This record gives sequence, structure tokens and C-alpha cells, in this order.
Amino acid sequence: MSNTVVYSYTTNRSGDTSANMGDWIGAFRFTNFPLIVAFDGGFAGCFDTSNTRAPATVNTTNQVYTPGVKSGYGGGSTKRDVTNAQFMANVIAWAIQRRGTQ
Repeated sequence: MSNTVVYSYTTNRSGDTSANMGDWIGAFRFTNFPLIVAFDGGFAGCFDTSNTRAPATVNTTNQVYTPGVKSGYGGGSTKRDVTNAQFMANVIAWAIQRRGTQ
């Protein structure tokens, strides 16, 4: 995979210790053509208050919507702050900038 840039690896946040995630790649970008891939169908889901589904969140201060950090995300005792919304906003900005230079 010399033509890729890895952004993240998957981590088991479900609390299910029988699920061996290993070193699975969670998000990457190809270097030879403009494509970013992020796995997991709920990667950018945000309109859910659950801390085990929809790992992205949006700040809505004064009706200004910005990508936020979802605190305490994960199942079982493994809880972390995740920045999926910020990552997706950066992907969109990258795509717009990339398109403007092509």
C-alpha cells in the first residue's frame, strides 16, 4: 500500500472483547488519485445522542454549526473523545480545494 496515506486504524469501541480488530485501516487516502476512504457506515452520523452510535457531533452555538468532538464515545469501559466530524469537515475542505486546483 505504498500509494496510500493512512489516517486512522479501527479500534473496538463496543466493549465486546471477542471482536479482534487488529490493525485494520479505518480511513486512508490514495496518493495517485483524489479519493479518501473512511470505513464503517456510521462514521459521520451525528444526530443521535448515544455514545455508542453516531460518533460525530455538531456544535450549534448561536445557530452557527461547526464540527465538534463527541466526548465519552464507546461501549463498556473503553470511552474516548472522537473527532469524526472534524475529520469529515477537513475531507470536504480538501475535496473542494483539490477540485479548485484540477
